Order: sequence, then C-alpha cells, then structure tokens
Amino acid sequence: MTSNQTEWIMSDGSSYLTFLDAETLKPRRRLQVTLMEKPVNRLNELEMIDGYVWANIWFDSRVVIIDPTTGIVDAVLDLSNLLPRSERKPNTDVLNGIAFDKAENAVWFTGKRWPWRYKLEILPDRPKVSR
Repeated sequence: MTSNQTEWIMSDGSSYLTFLDAETLKPRRRLQVTLMEKPVNRLNELEMIDGYVWANIWFDSRVVIIDPTTGIVDAVLDLSNLLPRSERKPNTDVLNGIAFDKAENAVWFTGKRWPWRYKLEILPDRPKVSR
C-alpha cells in the first residue's frame, strides 16, 4: 500500500490498483495498469513518488512507474543487475522493497533476504516509455 494524501492505494497482486478513501477505507475506484496497452500483472510493493505510483512486479526484476490517473506505465526500471550474482545465495529471493527518501531525492531498493539495500538517485529527465 501507499498513499496520495487523500487515498490509500493498494494492489492485490493483479494488474489493478484500488484506491481507498483515507478515512473510511471504502473503495473509491479501481484502475488497471497497462504497459503498451497490455495489463501489467503481479503488481507488488507500492510507493508514491513525485505523483507517480512505483511498483515492483512480483518475481521480476522490473519496477514500473505508473500514472495514477490513467494507469498507464510511464517508465520501466530494469533492476536485474542491482544485486550482483556473487551476492546471491541459495535462499536469496526476489526484488521486493521500495522506499522513497525525499530529503535526498533518492529511492532505496532491496529484496527478500538480500544482504544489501541500494540507493538510486532520481534524475530530473528520466526516460519515458515510447508509445
């Protein structure tokens, strides 16, 4: 879950985000997330950053940056090389942690049973998805 100040935003692991009233927790709307007009399934671990919902894709090394008004993926981060192979152990699991550090304008990433956290700076002109 994450918040946009007036609503809680949650994922149920599908391609949908559900927006809940912050006070009553009653659903206000449901929005399908799409990339190149195809649903993005297994949305997980949400974080609101600069007006966009960032979500990792469960069992994948990608993070999608979602426009919360349309559901369209604005950018995709491929983090497959974030944790070096030499750091992976038999019980190391998937990418599964996103936290925004507003003071440093950076995003922290980690995964299940990862030995490290990684801080990535947000650049002002991040790449966009070609439509």
